[in-house]
Amino acid sequence: MADADSFTGKLRQNTYKDLLQIPNDNNGIDGTARKIMDGEGTESPLKLSTSKVDISSGFQLGGVDVTATAEGLNGTSDIISQSEAEAGTATTIRAFTAQRVGQAIAALATGITASSTVTLTNKTIALASNSVSGSTANFNTALSDGSFATLAGSETLTNKSLTAPILTATDATAGAILFKEDTDNGTNTCTLKGPAATADVVNTLPAATTTLVGTGTTDTLTNKTIALGSNTVSGTEAQFDTACTDTNFLFANDLGVSVQAYDADTLKADTADILTAGFAGTPVNEGTKSSGTFTPAETSGNLKYAVNGGAHTLAPPTNNCTLIIQYTNNGSAGSITTSGFTIVTGDTIATTDGDDFFFYITKNNSKSHLHVTALQ
Repeated sequence: MADADSFTGKLRQNTYKDLLQIPNDNNGIDGTARKIMDGEGTESPLKLSTSKVDISSGFQLGGVDVTATAEGLNGTSDIISQSEAEAGTATTIRAFTAQRVGQAIAALATGITASSTVTLTNKTIALASNSVSGSTANFNTALSDGSFATLAGSETLTNKSLTAPILTATDATAGAILFKEDTDNGTNTCTLKGPAATADVVNTLPAATTTLVGTGTTDTLTNKTIALGSNTVSGTEAQFDTACTDTNFLFANDLGVSVQAYDADTLKADTADILTAGFAGTPVNEGTKSSGTFTPAETSGNLKYAVNGGAHTLAPPTNNCTLIIQYTNNGSAGSITTSGFTIVTGDTIATTDGDDFFFYITKNNSKSHLHVTALQ
């Protein structure tokens, strides 16, 4: 201790302030760090214990202030950033990790830094161990021969093949696809939309060049079969008649108008029956017969009448039937000659003016019979 600092020959009241102390009830330094203070109790930034020295502020080495933090001195903070390490221009004392050293060396070797702009040639970037980030515009700028399509974007895809795509739905609408009309026609769309609720179903398109038919469109169907057992075809009578090109349909209200209504007592040509009532007929006027051959036919009626106005021939009918002809002679009555009958019976056919006769004609199985009855 220098003389100036010597306590020799000095009184206690003049020197106690210069004595350093640890306030510990006269136990001295132990395991607890306590501040060092002078004899007057003025504290210093130094703390001492049997295992530690703690300086809270004003630490110098060789008269130079040490400004680094404890973490910095320990190498746990204040580590230089990658861009600073690669640039190699920072003047502030900082800590380097092995990673930062490697980055600084790599940057010095290649001239590439985190903030520099460099064009890489023939380089491969493994995306599994590297990250490439940027906006859609950045990626489209980087792509020299096309443009990227994004999940959230509205891009137009041209000549693309989609393998088994799934058109997802929302809470409010089913999955749908929109077909735009020709641009020279406008901007209208045709939407093909899934059902609001359904089981898993498959709709198979026809394997042919064709136009699909809609339930709300007007179309002409060709070569189609409609099973009426599982389909309903509806329309008016006029519409059905228009649809049928070679005839008209018979409808229920045509009965009794266009055709006779069903009657169980109606006689049928091919059905045996027993008549329980008689019937009346209207005689058919066959006119005046004065020459040639008269061959009566049942088609116009089975009851007939005619005038004998001159000599003529009477022949049997062509079909199997029964006929009654009432003949009346006029003033020019002539001889009636029969031809073709199997047998002729009855009265003589006279030519007296005003005489009347019944001619009963029966033909059956190619045999014919004429019976004449004079009515005077």
